[in-house]
Amino acid sequence: MSLSYRDVILDRLHSVHIGINSCIRRAREVCFWPGITADIKKRLSACSTCVLVQNELQKEPLMSHDSPSRPWEKVGVDLFSFHGQDYILVVDYLSNYFEVDRLQSKKMSDIIYVLKQQWARHGVPSTVFSDNQFNCQEFRKFADVYEFKHVTSSPRIPQ
Repeated sequence: MSLSYRDVILDRLHSVHIGINSCIRRAREVCFWPGITADIKKRLSACSTCVLVQNELQKEPLMSHDSPSRPWEKVGVDLFSFHGQDYILVVDYLSNYFEVDRLQSKKMSDIIYVLKQQWARHGVPSTVFSDNQFNCQEFRKFADVYEFKHVTSSPRIPQ
């Protein structure tokens, strides 16, 4: 029994079990025929490996935040690098206003110094959201002294 051109292409697209959306995206780069999306979905829904992996990779539900009642009551904090320089990003949850400051280093003392400067301008927030990179004794002490609640994202799922 010979395989059709479509079956060969579908086998190659599916060979690495990358999931329906990735297979569709990959197919759009190399080929097209009417009904290709339906064919990919049908092929992958019949694959026991893809079905098993898909169920294990369910994303954590997005949890929305209550709107704060005043500016800088809730802020999000994150670090990033750009052109070899380290920066801190602080975003207000009410207005989406953000501030970016360059850091001397990623040491917690430098991060806290910059946050103190921002909070001198805007006021100390009630809640600070960050990923787990701020989860250390020095930042917990800072939170206690400045009386704000520090909330971190889920471990292994920072988004």
